[in-house]
Amino acid sequence: MSPKVSVIIINWNGSRFLRTCINSILESDYENTEIIVIDNASEDDSVEIIKSYTDKVKLEENENIGYAAGANKGISMTNGEYVLIANPDVVFTKSYIRKLVEFAEKNENCASLTGKLLKYDFENNTKLDIIDSTGIRLDHSRHGYDIGHNQPDNGQHETSRRVFATCGAASMYRRNALNAIKQGNDFFDSDFFAYKEDIDLGWRLNLCGLENWYVADAIAYHGRTMNSGDGIMSTIKNKKDKNLQNGLSLRNHYLMLMKNESRYTLCRDFHRILLNLLKYILFYLFTSPRTLKSLLDAASMRRKFRNKSKDTFSHKTIDNKAAYKLFDL
Repeated sequence: MSPKVSVIIINWNGSRFLRTCINSILESDYENTEIIVIDNASEDDSVEIIKSYTDKVKLEENENIGYAAGANKGISMTNGEYVLIANPDVVFTKSYIRKLVEFAEKNENCASLTGKLLKYDFENNTKLDIIDSTGIRLDHSRHGYDIGHNQPDNGQHETSRRVFATCGAASMYRRNALNAIKQGNDFFDSDFFAYKEDIDLGWRLNLCGLENWYVADAIAYHGRTMNSGDGIMSTIKNKKDKNLQNGLSLRNHYLMLMKNESRYTLCRDFHRILLNLLKYILFYLFTSPRTLKSLLDAASMRRKFRNKSKDTFSHKTIDNKAAYKLFDL
């Protein structure tokens, strides 16, 4: 029998996307799936929409615990051999799940997978030939970004390849790989709340000797709204400034480095990492000075993250030179 895939949608006020997302999963040509929606106290009609799917979709209602903790809860509530974490603004092609499973079954060291994510225009219900993500790179300055983001899809990403991490909007994880890097009750780091949790998880999988892959012939579409026009991340974006959004991203970036960076890799790239930090400081100093408070927030959590770092490196199986090469992926 084909391995079971647990599809977990993390939702906060994503009602205008949910039907399209859920229907695309139900129309998949891979039948051995279960679907659960973790709803973080939505104030729109998300819950009513989810309940309309009766026995096809399981609903778990929470207070707003964030993306990372919501994903952790969904993983703990399911039992599939593979776990697909999804944003509600993702539309899957029929073969997306099947092609990821087929690739993983042929590559035992593959811990996480993503396909080619293209843009989706929900306003006009239109698929776009613009790339959203073909995996995530973390370079030698520790700048993390979605490979190919906003490029026209002209066939330049038609080869499957190993990547540093996979985009959390539509990533599939092997459950036993998640168990191998679990920290306390967390798979994703719940202290992050949102932003950079997918890169952090991918980094830890790499250090554990596992691999993250981009599968070129698996296609899905992403609205890149992080939920909805009324959702948590869009609400943050629509404030007078972007202090909270930028602050979470900046804070989590340096928490991620505290947890996963070794002395060896830090020393090799210290000048590049420092220059990147200075660029952040200068940018926010002139555009959003309050955002810089997040660096103090990160510093205040350093003791907790030192302990997490000890746990990360207790699972490390690759040597320092192999860890350094990860930034060339």
